[in-house]
Amino acid sequence: MSILTDFIVAKANQEDAILESDDISKIASIHQLSGVGPIKLQTLYNLISDKAPYDIVEYNLTPYEGCAEEGPWLFAMPMILVHALAKVSATNLDSIAEKWNNTEELQMDRWNIEDATTVINDLSALAKKAIETEQVLFLLMSL
Repeated sequence: MSILTDFIVAKANQEDAILESDDISKIASIHQLSGVGPIKLQTLYNLISDKAPYDIVEYNLTPYEGCAEEGPWLFAMPMILVHALAKVSATNLDSIAEKWNNTEELQMDRWNIEDATTVINDLSALAKKAIETEQVLFLLMSL
């Protein structure tokens, strides 16, 4: 079973509106990146931070308290993660993508280097947008 994941740039305190919306694009910027869940984000964060992929991360992803137990689940991305994603540049992208592509999670999902590079670019752009517009980067997950 594949996890559906969307990344949303929205104003703070929009959690209920996002969860209740039939069309999130009417209230926020949304970008679908299926299969990019908390574990993949943690390994990516560690690699951007020049750590081993499976080191303990410096942040906690906790679902919004208004989420139903069966989902979907909404997470406000911690600013430490948003800033790390935003600092990815053309000079370090290839190296990070190669290392991330070699992690167990990406290999099990049969990603290739192009997939990893595209997702990192997309996440970096979303993180930069969230910072520039003083909004929150959310992760919305569902089965």
